[in-house]
Amino acid sequence: MSNKLTPTKAKMELAVQQTKLARFQAKLQTLVAVIPELADANKLKNFQIRAAGIDSTHLDFQAALNRILELNQYVEEEEQITGDIEQSQAFEDLLYQIKEALLDHAPAPVQAPPAEPVTTTKGKPNLPCINIPTFDGTYEHFATFKSLFDALVHTHPTLTDIEKYSYLRSLLIGTALSSIQSFPFTEQQYLPAYQTLVRRFSNKRVIANNLCAKIFNCKPMTHEGQLPMFIDIFNVHVEAFKSAGVLNQGDFLLTFQALRLLDPVSRQAFEDTFKNAGKSDIPMYKDVLKFVQDRVSVTEMMPVTNMKVVPSSKPVVPKFYGQSNSNIKRTLVTNVTPSVPRTRQTGNSCPLCNKDHRIIECNQFRAMSVPERYNALRDKHLCFSCFGPHSRSMCSSKFACRSCASKSHHTMLHTDTAVSAPGITIPTVEPLPSSSRNLPSSLSGNAIPNPSDNTLSQQVLLGTALVSIADVFGRHHDVRILIDPGSMINIVTQSLRDKLCLPTRPSSIRVSGIGSGPPQPTNGSVMCKVNSKHNDFSINVDAVILPQIASNIPSLPVTQDVIKRLASVKLADPDFYHPATVQMLIGAQYYAEIMQSTEPIVPGHPSLVPSQFGTLALGISPASSSPCATHHSFFISESESDLSNQLRKFWEMEEVQVKIPMDPEDVQCEQHFVDTHYREPNGVYVVRLPFRDETPPDLGNNIAAATDRLLKLERRFEKQPDFKNLYHANLQDYVDSGHMTLAKTPASYSLTHHGVLKQSSTTRLRVVFNPAEKSHSSLPSLNESLLIGPKLQNNINDIILNFRCHPIVLLADIKQMYRGVKLDPRDWKYQQILWRFSPYEPIQTYEINRVCFGVSSSPFHALRVIKQLIKDEGDRFPAAAQVLDTDVYIDDVCTGASSVDEACQLRADLSALLGKAGFELRKWSSSHPSVLAGLDVDLLEKPHKFGDAETIQVLGIQWDSKEDVFCYQVETLSDCLTKRQVLSQIARMYDLPGFLGPVVIWMKILLQQVWLQGLGWDDPLPSDMLDQWNKFVSDMPCLRELKIPRYILDTYVYPPELIGFSDASSSAMAAVVYLRVVCSDQRVLVNLIRAKTKVAPVKPVTIPRLELTASYMLALLVESLQPFREQLRIETIKLFTDSMVVLSWLRTPPHLLKVFVANRVVKILDVTLPTQWSHVPTTENPADIASRGCFPSHLVQHDMWWHGPPFLLDDPASWPKCPQVVPTEPVPELKSPVVSAHVTIDNCGTAFLERFSSFTRAQRVIAWILRFKQN
Repeated sequence: MSNKLTPTKAKMELAVQQTKLARFQAKLQTLVAVIPELADANKLKNFQIRAAGIDSTHLDFQAALNRILELNQYVEEEEQITGDIEQSQAFEDLLYQIKEALLDHAPAPVQAPPAEPVTTTKGKPNLPCINIPTFDGTYEHFATFKSLFDALVHTHPTLTDIEKYSYLRSLLIGTALSSIQSFPFTEQQYLPAYQTLVRRFSNKRVIANNLCAKIFNCKPMTHEGQLPMFIDIFNVHVEAFKSAGVLNQGDFLLTFQALRLLDPVSRQAFEDTFKNAGKSDIPMYKDVLKFVQDRVSVTEMMPVTNMKVVPSSKPVVPKFYGQSNSNIKRTLVTNVTPSVPRTRQTGNSCPLCNKDHRIIECNQFRAMSVPERYNALRDKHLCFSCFGPHSRSMCSSKFACRSCASKSHHTMLHTDTAVSAPGITIPTVEPLPSSSRNLPSSLSGNAIPNPSDNTLSQQVLLGTALVSIADVFGRHHDVRILIDPGSMINIVTQSLRDKLCLPTRPSSIRVSGIGSGPPQPTNGSVMCKVNSKHNDFSINVDAVILPQIASNIPSLPVTQDVIKRLASVKLADPDFYHPATVQMLIGAQYYAEIMQSTEPIVPGHPSLVPSQFGTLALGISPASSSPCATHHSFFISESESDLSNQLRKFWEMEEVQVKIPMDPEDVQCEQHFVDTHYREPNGVYVVRLPFRDETPPDLGNNIAAATDRLLKLERRFEKQPDFKNLYHANLQDYVDSGHMTLAKTPASYSLTHHGVLKQSSTTRLRVVFNPAEKSHSSLPSLNESLLIGPKLQNNINDIILNFRCHPIVLLADIKQMYRGVKLDPRDWKYQQILWRFSPYEPIQTYEINRVCFGVSSSPFHALRVIKQLIKDEGDRFPAAAQVLDTDVYIDDVCTGASSVDEACQLRADLSALLGKAGFELRKWSSSHPSVLAGLDVDLLEKPHKFGDAETIQVLGIQWDSKEDVFCYQVETLSDCLTKRQVLSQIARMYDLPGFLGPVVIWMKILLQQVWLQGLGWDDPLPSDMLDQWNKFVSDMPCLRELKIPRYILDTYVYPPELIGFSDASSSAMAAVVYLRVVCSDQRVLVNLIRAKTKVAPVKPVTIPRLELTASYMLALLVESLQPFREQLRIETIKLFTDSMVVLSWLRTPPHLLKVFVANRVVKILDVTLPTQWSHVPTTENPADIASRGCFPSHLVQHDMWWHGPPFLLDDPASWPKCPQVVPTEPVPELKSPVVSAHVTIDNCGTAFLERFSSFTRAQRVIAWILRFKQN
């Protein structure tokens, strides 16, 4: 098949490439526009980050330009894209401007200070600065990079470690940068990061392997003109290999080639063996040879199996020097049943009459008709071929029927008309072709055919069927399915899902099959109804989505004689003989329901087995061509490793947090808003869509799909009139408000939409648009083309805490917040929808001219407009501006005032300030009825019935406005649970402030224990754990008795104080913070304001380390309260722990501690002072209960949890203090001291004696010396 492009395809690709050129050029133009503003340090940093990839962009630009030149050959001259030189020149002008700006603002080059005064020599040239190239992780380039970096940076005497670290990170990209990404950007981490980099990329063996691979993969020269390539490519690799540092290069080449010839399993085993042996870094050829010899010896000692191996007519030729193997088909042979020796009846007992003879000699059996013989053998589970006590598929008999030469039945079972099941007529079974008679025994039974034998080819037919499945519009489609009991899940192909337009749900299942490959993710899951085409049988199948299930089934066409034999049979798959794809796989879950019998109604090649979908053709069948075919084997299991990995986060150790710099895209989005937003005369804000490349995207054409979606929606309207009325009312409100108008110029892309019902909301139905939908897989969606923008919403915990500090509170909701922001008319075309209010009207195109639900930039736009309103109009309403800045979560206003008059004024100011931008407040509520006086009833929040009280939901927490307390509404939990249900129950426990910390941590500890049992997600809990859970569930209603005071302040004389406690056990860690207030009447109020718990890690950790982590959690809690501290001007902070080891660590210089302890001590001391920490006895530590967990009834009655230990009510002078006792034991986790000692040994007196091997001889020599001296 020719690869030549058609003019139409070339024209289409030219348009794509031209769009790429424009996008690349626009990217550089954006950077060039910033150059005049680089005096600003923040903009310079952003510029340097975004300009880091311009070289890659340059390469992509050149590739697109070259592709255009190639494509021009396939289109007419007038359709060709010209001007490549001008485009390239314009692009390079921009590129050089950016590089010049980078050089102008680059840090001063590293220069070693001169050891002697520099003497200027006349005529000596000024050498340019040496630039260190970036390193991307290519092993062969690391030596050059390291040499330059060591010379200019690493060994520079005046640079600090943090400066060296900064240079190092700026010079790394790709995998090289990823290798040190986990190291914090601190001075102490430079050397570990540098050593890690050197250790990873200085691996001689990996470098030499890569070079050898390049040498062996060089393509052979085909003519003399390619000889320069030999020098430029091959010789370069050879010289690089010579300098790679390998001592025995010849042996290395032999080893490399030998390892390439090993199969992957053996190769992996060799690497594991070599690594565990602790030998040198580079193996020798003798190591490989010895490994193979040992492996052969082990293999020969293993029991011999009867699995037959497919012989090959051709030797396996390894692929060398880039040789193409495109004509070689790789065959995976599976589903092979080991050959079973023929089982003979060893006794003389007949299984039919129990007399002393074989069944073949039984008169009762001989008197039966052939159908009765079949039934008798089936009842006794005997083989139809040899009458042995095994199934026919396990028979290895060499004999065939003497009448028809068929191996599927014994001669006594032969008949001119095959036996059929009731209702099924089967024609006469014709003998196999003569070429298949008298087959050798190696091809009988379940033997695998010899590919080199063209006289007969066999294959295994799998159970396929043709069924009917309805799409979302109610139209039925014929779908070819595979029925496979070896699969744990059901699968549909992506193409079938798209054809049926089935709604997709997310799925965490990962699929694994035969082999050791990693589990593969799925594209979601769908629910569909599979209907039989032969009867009324149907099943609802929940299936995951994969791109493909298998290649063609069967692998080869079936022979004509088989097709003729089964021509009159009503098969489940009429085209079973024709190789084709399957679009759905139904696994073991429904196998028993589908199969009417596991025994064939007619044995043979293939056998016929009844099912609800019709008769299936299964088993060995002659194939009509020589098999170089793929043999399919399905053993598919599901893996939910993603969910397990997420679950492990419950008990992973609390890591030291690192500040993440602002995303450059967020900076770009913010700047886009500043540059493009404006206000209309009525005060309404107008914004533009922030496209990523600042150029409008090509979204393609999806009008057909949008029309189908609308028609489907209208069919739902017919079935659900209430849903229709709500939907119509919602969109009619858009039209009546002027937020949706008919489009003057309909575009080719339209947003699909659907309704979301919410019973507890004022707006019961909300129409949500779907800009994440693509018109084509190669084109972006609207959401993918937009910048999301920075996170602007306030911390919900801070808002709840502020809400507890006002004597009089005020709640409201901003009505239709998104729709209060208008979209620029130039962007309306991207928010067009198809709609009509009656199915009898033509479908029309409308434009949404307000910020849409579902568009990725909408949350940013809505909140950013509120921030801009504060800036523009806040000076006139300072109190209201402060509330909008700190006491608003999305569209919920939760604030308050000191008196009723102030609250009334604040209510009026909030309405006036938001009204300046066209926003309206509704759902008002307050702790004092007078604040709401004069408001229309429709603008008031409607309380919910909660027991005997009426409550209002405040950011997820139930608030009783009459008693002014928080309370909890507990859902009934399930008694009989699996691990999946336990996780689901815990996830539904909404407790952001941590009020229910001891109860929630008990549930998490139980979940960890369940996880350690290794249970499946849907396995029931063990009986002991189930008993614990049932007791816990029966105790949950006690939480309804909780009444937590909302207001935690009073008129005070001294500023309030923060009191914190931390504790840990082997099960969990906890931190809790209280607010202590001394009132003007000398009363002391202590209330719980925030708590945090975490399950201890599975890996054993010492209790002191867990206690330190709990203290670190407490320090983070205190740090998170910084805005609250500033608001109340809190100065006094007291923190307590019951661990003396932790207190000793906090008073030890961190550089003396081991890394784990030192890192956490440094962070704790960054946000707290050592003098703020004191010791508290365990009995007076309220965090103790949260570190162990408790039942709800215990928590409700635990006063110390809600109000702290009793000593907090006393004078601080009487509080527990850290004992000033000299420790008798050394502080744990200290670094081992390194001591250098220089010892000089004077051995001159013995050096003379060391010359002699005999003491006697030494005596004689010394005597002669003394005699000589005296004489």
